Amino acid sequence: MSKRVLITGASGFIAGHIVRELSKEYPLILVSRKELAYPFPVYHPSDLRRAFEVERPDVVINTVGILKETKGTTYGEAHVEFTGSLVELAKEFGVRKFIQISALGTRKGAPSIYHRTKWEAEELVRSSGIPYLILRPSIVLGKGQKLYDDLKRLSRFLPVIFAPRMKVQPVRVERVVEAVKEGLSVNLAELLSSAERG
Repeated sequence: MSKRVLITGASGFIAGHIVRELSKEYPLILVSRKELAYPFPVYHPSDLRRAFEVERPDVVINTVGILKETKGTTYGEAHVEFTGSLVELAKEFGVRKFIQISALGTRKGAPSIYHRTKWEAEELVRSSGIPYLILRPSIVLGKGQKLYDDLKRLSRFLPVIFAPRMKVQPVRVERVVEAVKEGLSVNLAELLSSAERG
């Protein structure tokens, strides 16, 4: 029987690509603030507990993240509080695997609140006792991502595009999706155990 996979932030750019690919093989449960036209159960974040009670997912993929704070949502709320609630429910309902989409540059004591709260979220996942995979992509490019689409449009008119001097390691969204699929297919508990043994 296929693993039942719950995906949070399902209306987002990365999650959209994950949903489209995984829907070919797995029964999905989606969590999103927006209404979605997918043939899967979709729950609002405020109904997170109900999603677990009704759907009993085997795997959680958490893609929730914000690039800037708004009046309604802070980094702490989106990255730490939401992940904390998700982890607690995953433990309560016996989730067997947790995949967390984090970000390159995430570390303890990072200069930005964004990266510090992403680190706190990672720590919640690491200390959960659930076999986990944490992915830290840099700028993710692909169809549907604003920067990617803007650059594609500009390339029709400008042979060269000037960018600010900064170090980045862009990755295609398809590669992120491949990493998620690999995480679904391998025994994470075994990998984590062997990593701890050195």
